[in-house]
Amino acid sequence: MAALSGRPDAVGLGGPVPPDGMLFVFHADRHPVRALPLVEDWYLSGDGQLFDALARLSPDEARERVRYFMGYSGWAEGQLDREVERGDWQVLPLDAAVLRDADPDTLWSRMMARTRARTATLTAPAAP
Repeated sequence: MAALSGRPDAVGLGGPVPPDGMLFVFHADRHPVRALPLVEDWYLSGDGQLFDALARLSPDEARERVRYFMGYSGWAEGQLDREVERGDWQVLPLDAAVLRDADPDTLWSRMMARTRARTATLTAPAAP
């Protein structure tokens, strides 16, 4: 970890489970063996070897290709479905543009605007 000292990479808080574990979302030209495909050429992993390779990217390249998160969230069976039905979560399709977005300061407000626009479209009365 000493190689990461002084790097400007942002680390998001992914959730309370486990708070000392790191996951990362990254862009790659081909599917790495120890990564879950998300959308287009973006993947999710927590693999140490992949982490080491990504940590060698320049700060500028990392800003465009990697998103780091400490911890994650988890639910008991059926719990997340109930929370979504209750309106506790906003669910949108994943797209690569969101993953490429390097401006975390405005991402939340822009995603909420997208949610409101999608909800308005889904609930608009049908034309006569």
